[in-house]
Amino acid sequence: MHSLVKCVILVFCQSFLFGPESKGGGVIQGTASEATLVALLSARARTLKAMGDGQEGLQGKLVAYASKQAHSSAERAAMLGGVKVRCV
Repeated sequence: MHSLVKCVILVFCQSFLFGPESKGGGVIQGTASEATLVALLSARARTLKAMGDGQEGLQGKLVAYASKQAHSSAERAAMLGGVKVRCV
């Protein structure tokens, strides 16, 4: 790739991720499975925080819903995250 193109891409990415109007830094995942796991863990943490840490057994009540055609990484992410999964 031409060095000028690389420079333009890097400047765009920097302004997109770290510009004054950006809401955060962002993370680029290496695989779709990794991204699915990170999304599930983030949603679990946010839900548990919003519902209150003092409620015992709340994590056992969490359920993730996925399509029957969803990639197997969705089920694996739920298993690793300790969340039940229901296919709809």
